[in-house]
Amino acid sequence: MIDLHAHILPGLDDGSGDFTESLAMAAVGLKDGIHTIVATPHVLQGVFDNDRNEILAAVAALNQTLQEHNIAVNILPGAEYCMHHKITELNLYLLLCGFVWPKF
Repeated sequence: MIDLHAHILPGLDDGSGDFTESLAMAAVGLKDGIHTIVATPHVLQGVFDNDRNEILAAVAALNQTLQEHNIAVNILPGAEYCMHHKITELNLYLLLCGFVWPKF
């Protein structure tokens, strides 16, 4: 099973506060049959200023930590964007398809 929306990346938003909490979240998911989790930290200018590189680095670090703790869950990068007046319909399409990463 795949979890498509999780605030599992430590310290990036109002989800997991640290690696211990992220490991516990992944372990619960694994117990429930989840093998893949799409990490979706909030992206909201001035509140959660997460960017592509920060999210990708956090995903890599968490995947490494999960491997070290023998928790067989794979984390994939994603984001939960707050709609913003600078996101046009075309930019939203390109963003959702993974072609662009906005900088506001």
